[in-house]
Amino acid sequence: MVKIRILVVLCVWFVAIEARRSFWPGRPFHEFYGDPTNNSWEEQLPADEWFEQQLDPFDATNNKTWKQRYFTNADYFRPKDGPVFLMIGGEGTASPKWMVEGAWIKYAKEFGALCFQLEHRFYGKSHPTSNVTTDDLVFLSSEVALADLTFFIVEMRRKYHLTPANRWIAFGGSYPGSLAAWLREKYPHLVYGAVSSSGPLLAKVDFREYYDVVSQAISDCRGSVRDSIRQIELLMKTDIGRLTLRDQFHLCDSLDTANDLDIANFFENLASIFAGVVQYNGTPRSKHNVDEFCQIMNDQTRGPPYSRLAWTYQTCKEFGFYQTSDNSSLIFGDHFPVDFFTRQCTDIFGDRFTSSSVEKSVHNINVQYGALDTKATNVIYVHGSVDPWHTLGLTDSNDIAVRTIFIHGTAHCANMYEPRDEDLPQLKQARIKIRDFIADLLSNRIYLQKLEPIAIFGFDGKMPGGLKVHPNRKFMIFAIGNKISVTNIHTDGQEFLSGHTNTISAFDVAPSGQLLASGQISHMGFRSYVILWDWETRKERARHDLHRVRVESVRFTGSERFLVSLGGADCGMIIVWDVEKNTAICGASAARETTGAALRLEALKIRGDAFVSIGRRTLRLWTIDSEARRLRAADVAVGKLRRDYTAARVDNNDETLLVGTMSGDVVKVKLNLPDDPEKVASPTLLGCYARHHPRKSSGQDCSRYSNGVRELWLLDNGQILIGGGDGTVDLVQERNVSFRNYQNPTWPQYKSELFMILPSLSEFCCFQENPPEFFLIDVLCSNFSGVFATASFESLRVWSVKRMQELLRIMVPNFTASGVVFSRDGKSLLSAWNDGALRAFTPLTGRLAFAIPSAHNKGCSAIATAASGGLLVSGGLEGQVRVWNVARTPTLLGVLKEHTAAVTSVDFNRFDTEVVSASRDGSCIIWDIINFSRKHVLLANTQFSCARYLPSGIQILATGSDRRITYWEVFDASLVRDVEGSVKGSINSLSFAGDGDFFASAGSDQLVRFWDYNLGLPLALGRGHASEVLVVTCSPCGGFIVSGSADGAVFVWSVPETLRVPATPAEVSSEVARTKTRGRQEVPKENVSQLNGKTSGKKLQISECPPIEGRSGSGSSKSSKS
Repeated sequence: MVKIRILVVLCVWFVAIEARRSFWPGRPFHEFYGDPTNNSWEEQLPADEWFEQQLDPFDATNNKTWKQRYFTNADYFRPKDGPVFLMIGGEGTASPKWMVEGAWIKYAKEFGALCFQLEHRFYGKSHPTSNVTTDDLVFLSSEVALADLTFFIVEMRRKYHLTPANRWIAFGGSYPGSLAAWLREKYPHLVYGAVSSSGPLLAKVDFREYYDVVSQAISDCRGSVRDSIRQIELLMKTDIGRLTLRDQFHLCDSLDTANDLDIANFFENLASIFAGVVQYNGTPRSKHNVDEFCQIMNDQTRGPPYSRLAWTYQTCKEFGFYQTSDNSSLIFGDHFPVDFFTRQCTDIFGDRFTSSSVEKSVHNINVQYGALDTKATNVIYVHGSVDPWHTLGLTDSNDIAVRTIFIHGTAHCANMYEPRDEDLPQLKQARIKIRDFIADLLSNRIYLQKLEPIAIFGFDGKMPGGLKVHPNRKFMIFAIGNKISVTNIHTDGQEFLSGHTNTISAFDVAPSGQLLASGQISHMGFRSYVILWDWETRKERARHDLHRVRVESVRFTGSERFLVSLGGADCGMIIVWDVEKNTAICGASAARETTGAALRLEALKIRGDAFVSIGRRTLRLWTIDSEARRLRAADVAVGKLRRDYTAARVDNNDETLLVGTMSGDVVKVKLNLPDDPEKVASPTLLGCYARHHPRKSSGQDCSRYSNGVRELWLLDNGQILIGGGDGTVDLVQERNVSFRNYQNPTWPQYKSELFMILPSLSEFCCFQENPPEFFLIDVLCSNFSGVFATASFESLRVWSVKRMQELLRIMVPNFTASGVVFSRDGKSLLSAWNDGALRAFTPLTGRLAFAIPSAHNKGCSAIATAASGGLLVSGGLEGQVRVWNVARTPTLLGVLKEHTAAVTSVDFNRFDTEVVSASRDGSCIIWDIINFSRKHVLLANTQFSCARYLPSGIQILATGSDRRITYWEVFDASLVRDVEGSVKGSINSLSFAGDGDFFASAGSDQLVRFWDYNLGLPLALGRGHASEVLVVTCSPCGGFIVSGSADGAVFVWSVPETLRVPATPAEVSSEVARTKTRGRQEVPKENVSQLNGKTSGKKLQISECPPIEGRSGSGSSKSSKS
């Protein structure tokens, strides 16, 4: 039976080896991506050419040079404007066959490109040194390889008389794919774009995901493979079995089971066979047979060849990429953990190369190139789902300038090979997309500038402990979206720490204030980053991705030596990161299987190696043993007490722990920490306390906090500040009373000295502001860009652009604003509400100027005002559009009924003679508001979310759920242009800047884009929102853009100087013009232009709207006036 199993394995290997280039002990090596096909092109292959390269490009005093090999194909080159394609060589011999075939040659024929291929130093025939010692290999690195490429580009420009019109585009697959992206990122003035195929951007020491993908790819025979590995493991336990393995695999000697490296090397080579067939599945590569495999297996004593030694050095010095299997439950067992590979670094290159040095080198590479948070533009990243390397690459991006293609069912670098009839349809489509990308590059349709946020408002307060004051008492720190905001308390200046790829879910500030840490949420099944920040430089110091899906909490220990992070429900692990060594030292499951998940961490003050974890029915004390690299846990003995714990604080002496609960009480625990860190004593429960109610009898005098104790803080004088889930903030002090015979498990121990009820449950939670959802933003049109207004649940808010702070808040209890707009003369702030009313307020005091109750019977959904100031148009959820005269007493002029679903936007043309309304019924209607009739209908297969007139009035821009932005002629309602406005997700809002040369868009992909209207191309991109962007508005001056998202965040973006529209004279109403000519004394008492001056130096003004009365029918409406 054993022999049958071995034969099964050998048969599988026979198939696998066909796709395997080569490998050597302990080191998978796929030698670049081989030749494009097996065809013989010797008569057409280009000759070797040599370029004199500097040995050390970063040392001007080193004059040593060497000859670097390259190939050229100029058969298709158009010298006037043809591009230059540069194929980058990698960890193997550069093949001249790539100069005559492959997908990139097809592109070269079409675009008239000059083609080069440069061989990587220390590989193939490009030998910088005569020997290959560790001292020689100091001249080998990705950074030096990039420098070689730059010198080569400069020399080829001179040799071929190339001009700026001959744009360089880099190509590469696998490691060269990474180099292609990094070349564009580091040297954008030399390389205009890049095609990165299967390029891993994230360097990683423990690349365990590699065999996860391999295991999934061979799912049909996974059981058989696993059984075969088990049979081999059994054979190794007996002398006869080891002899059988020696004979079956033609080994020189029997396996030495006492030598763990021997065993690890054997199993790693077996696993590499399967990795090869998966990684290069279906690609036209050279074939190898079992004899080659057995020959390599037989040659265990041979050292790695020249090029293989070079790649081994790069993995030890830069990348890691160690494909490990360290768990017995995995398909290949636990025979080759990461230690097996790092020990090879030490054995081959000396004691300087240790596991710590490898970790540090990998970290430095990720910081140097940005890992998956790359800033390179004009790059397309291509990956296959079957390729294990895709887990370290960029497979998805919302950035139009950074395109990604993820090809299901294809393997490593599959898109690079010569197209074949039998290729998968999705692979053929991918090659077309790459061709289109190159066409866009060469026609200036790609390059995007960056919209920088100059201010962010709207801290949501959902993160426990998510608002902190820096120990220097000068800065307030909080997370908003995927950024950390650092706000100067005295000047209101803001800085942002950027590096996360998704919403930040946890952060902490070290006790000294020198370090910050943050964790994020990721997509289901993906890993989440924890980032360590340096406070002084505001730069990233380290990061790891050892958690899955979500990071619940991060906390520095008291000594700041360790950073402890807690994973969410899909992870459940506690990871300890050594801050000094920049490496993870240990981890453990955060909670027992019989309890709920852990949710928060709290560090002790004095003991720098201890912390506490709390959560659903779990309360544990942890100590860190850094020498043994493990965690010790002690559960708190709480008896029959069962609680969901929400917040924890340790006193200054590390003696007592106070823990808030969802039951509304506070649990007090004695920690019992021994002096010897090797010993762990179980903490004991002292009591469960709540607020004492002195007016009630014993047994009834215990008052718990409604909706739980969400946050608490210990003061130096012994008092406790408690934040309840019902919006209460309580300052209490413990009473010296005994409750031995008290019948309630919660004792009335706290005497309340200060009791405060906050206005709303949604306003404060855990001492953190929680702004509601935003629906609309408006920047004052025509004559003033100094303020903007936002509309949301229960409030309208007016903000100063100059001071970046709130000036006025108008409260309308219990209702939600669905639209806000400034009147053109600046006298009023007009708004639409979900109770069906239209309300107008004065801009300085927030006084109700007038109201139209029941303007729409199912609620108002859109509002717009005419340039003349006398007309107002509103849209309703019932699908009606209504026109109002608001010059004096608000009067209904007409009702337009054709939409069958909610109206999402309305807009006037420049002459105030037409209105366009967009609806979720899939239509936009152009209305004649002089005759109150329909002129044209715009129909599309979408739910329209926004329609805007071009400022000239001749075209309409519309968008909706289909991700398209469409241009329509007003004259005959014909479709002029249709462009893709988003890679994924609907577009919710559009806004024109200036005279209509530019416009902004925003949508559910959380991005803000700034477009050229005539070209239909995005020019700038703003990234930062953590949820769907509902609205965007451009300022009349063209200097900034304001956007609001569903989580309540408001971003103010600075438009790049090169894209700003020139300031134009204000187009104001005739009434305002006459007011200006009659003199200053005629300016209305309240005008929005006075806001910054009138409120300068004053506190926020809050006004509450009084209730309005009156009902209206379908044909008329009564109004309320204040």
